[in-house]
Amino acid sequence: MVLEHLIVPATAKQTASLIFVHGLGDSGYGWKPVAELLSKSLPHVKFILPHAPSQPVTVNGGMSMPSWFDLTSLTLEGTDDEDGLLKSASEINKLVTAEVDSGIPSHRVLVGGFSQGSCLAFLVGLSSERKLAGTVALSGWLPLRHKIKSMLGPHHQHLPIFQAHGSDDPVVATKYADFTSSYIKSLGFKDVPVSQPQNGGISFTKYDGIGHGACQEELQDLAEWLVKVLGYTWKKPDRQTDILTHPRNNIAITNDGYSTYFSNLCAAYPLKLLTPALRTGPVGVGICYTLQYGGGLVSGDICDLSVDIHHRSTLILLTQGSTKVFKSSGKTSQQKLMVNVHPHATIVSLPDPIQPFAHSRYKQKQDFFLDGTSSAVILDSLNSGRSACGEYWDFDRYTSINSIYVDGHLIVKDSVHLIQPDIQTRLHPFHAYAMLFLIGEKTKSIREDFHTQQSSLNSVLNGRFHVGSRPIWSLTNISPQASVVRLAGKDDESIKHFLGERCTQLEDTIGNEAFVRCFR
Repeated sequence: MVLEHLIVPATAKQTASLIFVHGLGDSGYGWKPVAELLSKSLPHVKFILPHAPSQPVTVNGGMSMPSWFDLTSLTLEGTDDEDGLLKSASEINKLVTAEVDSGIPSHRVLVGGFSQGSCLAFLVGLSSERKLAGTVALSGWLPLRHKIKSMLGPHHQHLPIFQAHGSDDPVVATKYADFTSSYIKSLGFKDVPVSQPQNGGISFTKYDGIGHGACQEELQDLAEWLVKVLGYTWKKPDRQTDILTHPRNNIAITNDGYSTYFSNLCAAYPLKLLTPALRTGPVGVGICYTLQYGGGLVSGDICDLSVDIHHRSTLILLTQGSTKVFKSSGKTSQQKLMVNVHPHATIVSLPDPIQPFAHSRYKQKQDFFLDGTSSAVILDSLNSGRSACGEYWDFDRYTSINSIYVDGHLIVKDSVHLIQPDIQTRLHPFHAYAMLFLIGEKTKSIREDFHTQQSSLNSVLNGRFHVGSRPIWSLTNISPQASVVRLAGKDDESIKHFLGERCTQLEDTIGNEAFVRCFR
């Protein structure tokens, strides 16, 4: 038996395989979006993303979580869990064997990992009896230093190694990455640039301002390195147009069992991120506001954000006011959001509405990847524009696509496409529309409350309604664990007030202070 794993298949004829091992508290799904992005530059590569078993972890207070081996501390002075390391390395080697048995030569199989996963990547790569294509180690360290020399395989000095680390990593200190690089060079490895790894050696890069996570520049360098190691026969993309279309903006929130912190925050124009501290509330909850320079998006702006919510963390994602979409000069303003919600984690995304100005064009795409044990409260809304200026659904074009996956399966794909000239006719007489997605165990009581109130819609279903102070709404149950509520109201505030009344049970999850911020 081999480890349970996720596969991102090659999109061309497969000639190589990359086994990538996730970090503590994560799963293979956490790295699926990155594998899919890398696949654009490496269509001949199959990506294998194994899932760690759940086991007690000392640094997590002895509580069980997905882990490859026990951790007594996050320092090099901590005692290595040798048995756990060797057992997990053996499991990764079984995945290598499975690829070789399928017809892929071992020198076309590469092993990589992030944080705890990079420990296994180092261990498997350096000790392998077979010649491997290379090793990738992101934000990690070299384990078993007391005996690694005796474990070295016959091909180790010809092994290409890509090592990367954030300069501001609060979890695995940068000095441990420096020590790891120096130690590996003491084993006979040479320093080589990212662009020249073919004959072996270590390519070590630190990325300024990056915490315990990966940034766009790092993934671009990794893509370039992989192309050199695994080869390809098509035209290489221009670096200035990005080898990867990976977002420059990233949020990662981590709960270590004692405190909650943003392990990565990275934003570039036109996006800003603000993370005010919550004075009260349960451990594990963090809040982040997104906003744009100038309060909105100008013609052609693209705002691309990725979010990682780690094991047992809760992220509240809000905006500071409506996102204004200014008049377009033929170009569409765009927002893209990709959210990975790890096991037992929660996303509460309650942004203020999109406000498209007259003659503007706007498109957004939001993808949410949930574990079966995670939960989500996701609001998507828009209004009719600047009513004070006499605007009433006067934008040229509006598109919103929400895709929600649970355990890798698409459970919701909701698309809204509004194009002139008939937008006013279709949306009259309301000034605000919204969709609320409720998924997972932590939304159960909210979904049940909406269900019990469903009978109040009879007058709407019979066509007898007017634009009053309270919104009209409908409920659709997607599955036993997921529902969507669709709302229409006279203005944004009526919808927000209504949702605040209906979602009071959310306060148990996020605390009173955060709840007030969401619905005030």
